[in-house]
Amino acid sequence: VAVIHASGAIFMDNPGGSFISAREVREQIREARHDDSVAALVLRVNSPGGSSFASEIIRQELELTQLAGKPVVISMADVAASGGYWIAATADRVFAHPGTVTGSIGVFSIVPSFEESLAALGIQGDGIDTAPISGVFSPAKAMSAPMQRILQASVDSTYQKFVHLVARGRQLSPEQVEALAQGQVWSGTHALDHGLVDALGGKQAAIDAAAELAGLDDWIVRDLSPPVDPRAELLSSLMDDRSASAEVNGSPLGTIYQTVSRLSAMLEMSGSPGQVYALCESCEVTLRQ
Repeated sequence: VAVIHASGAIFMDNPGGSFISAREVREQIREARHDDSVAALVLRVNSPGGSSFASEIIRQELELTQLAGKPVVISMADVAASGGYWIAATADRVFAHPGTVTGSIGVFSIVPSFEESLAALGIQGDGIDTAPISGVFSPAKAMSAPMQRILQASVDSTYQKFVHLVARGRQLSPEQVEALAQGQVWSGTHALDHGLVDALGGKQAAIDAAAELAGLDDWIVRDLSPPVDPRAELLSSLMDDRSASAEVNGSPLGTIYQTVSRLSAMLEMSGSPGQVYALCESCEVTLRQ
């Protein structure tokens, strides 16, 4: 039984630190799928989500593994919300702890612009556009109405895809999922009550279930995740300490720092086509495996 750990926000590539790289996880899943000695796969998820495109890349690889005849079981850690739930939606079995923060079925888009801030500094932008949607992502210009409609259509389409994936994977109707969606967050216990997860339990319960689904009487566990780089772990710890010190006593500086940090993290996900994200912004993720 192969085990892969996926902890942190979801990006296409790892920007450094404690994040999930869709490219890296995709290769780990492919390794399990093509390895004849692997009969089942467990993905341990601890993520508030991130890029909807990157989340779908991971989910597709998991489904290809299922189509290859290898059961896929999801084990949720502290958080599996938005994109973290997206990648779990169509697995054969989903386990969560009673207190796991899960669900948050919803997507959004963010395209920052600073035309008013620049104008306050006496800086103006000018130019000639050859189409209604040209230059739409310029930070010095407000988004045009046609582009706003296009972006909203992309968000709506991605949201409907999310809902229908959950409906198919959890054997619910789209209407049932819609009642649980719209960004609502559930505990593992309530997620079980609503059919968003199949059972309560930790990683070992998920491994046992994967072995059972694969019809194994005797098995060993193989962790396919690369070992944690001590330098990256130390850097992440230092960054967490810096963030904590900036938020001391809820100071204005701390508030500004927190806001800029969140915006910076979102902008780093800008490799997501369509600028659409499945991210639970209020979900705090620890590095506990």
